[in-house]
Amino acid sequence: MQRRRYHGPQGQRRRCGHGQRLPRVGSYEFGGTVTDSFGDAGAWTFTLKVSASTIDQGVPTGDVLTVDGSTTFADQLASTTHDGSHVTFVTVGDESASDGVEFGAVSASGTPLPIGSYTVSGTDSDTLGDTGTWTYTLQITASLISQVVPTGSNTTVNNSATASDQLNVTGNNGAVTYIATGGDTTDLTVSPTGAVSTNGMLSAASTRSVAPTPTSVVTPGSGATR
Repeated sequence: MQRRRYHGPQGQRRRCGHGQRLPRVGSYEFGGTVTDSFGDAGAWTFTLKVSASTIDQGVPTGDVLTVDGSTTFADQLASTTHDGSHVTFVTVGDESASDGVEFGAVSASGTPLPIGSYTVSGTDSDTLGDTGTWTYTLQITASLISQVVPTGSNTTVNNSATASDQLNVTGNNGAVTYIATGGDTTDLTVSPTGAVSTNGMLSAASTRSVAPTPTSVVTPGSGATR
């Protein structure tokens, strides 16, 4: 079989034959001569127009993490249909969920992300001119804040009017605010910062307790805005 030459974009030439690579998007022309057994002669041409295929996004399209897990978050975009050997991902618009998307690698800013939903999107293309779009959504849920010591203390009646203590927690990712939701809030007070104090002298008749609920407020860092 006679080989013919393809003329692609930017003067690119591709030969037709077994094992050839797929052509890029563009117009390809080739031609030649034709003769018959009586000596008639002529010329012929053939044009192949190659249009872009659509690159479909594969998994993952998102993830769900806690505030704790967002500090080391990383993921990799993937495509399911493309003809080129390399797919380039380009970020479009607000990169609120990441520091950027380079070669399909999605990463967070390195600081805790506040609870919420973060979406980044863009376009992709391969080495043959195929194109597509992609989107990635990162959902941040609350981490658990746990109380640590102290969980109580002892005092005498004489010292009860000035008794005080400080609540402590672990697992928070920012400033902690304490809210008393139950217990003996008449005799005991818990400040927003977790300072426990009494409301005057107490009798020795019973044990007083209060049930504070700590919440953590995460301040967004660079590249981590909602």
